[in-house]
Amino acid sequence: MEGWVAIVENHGVELAHVAAPFEVEREEQGRFVTVEDVRLQLRRSCLQPVEPCLALAAGAALFSPPWQGRLAAEPCSTCPSCAPAPPGVYRVLVTDCSGRHRFASAPFDVAGPVDPPVGWQPR
Repeated sequence: MEGWVAIVENHGVELAHVAAPFEVEREEQGRFVTVEDVRLQLRRSCLQPVEPCLALAAGAALFSPPWQGRLAAEPCSTCPSCAPAPPGVYRVLVTDCSGRHRFASAPFDVAGPVDPPVGWQPR
């Protein structure tokens, strides 16, 4: 599937707990600002319900379902009527379940929305 995938990796030696909701930020005039209309949550798959807090073993990685670059659209659903995210440089921010620690991804380019492959259906 095409889209942008959040990959959360635990480089530590202990179990980490990551909050499911994460933020998307867009670079504007040299600084990153929150994109308010993007509501994304980390999840293990579209077949499972969202867990509010995800355990991540030392050395493990979690790959989110792909975001198609549309505002107000969850990664596990299609929303052709949702507005496309403006082109630009973006990053995602995840927090631990305590809310005390935030981690930012490397910036990535979004040129516009990505349509899911023909025949793909959300679950």
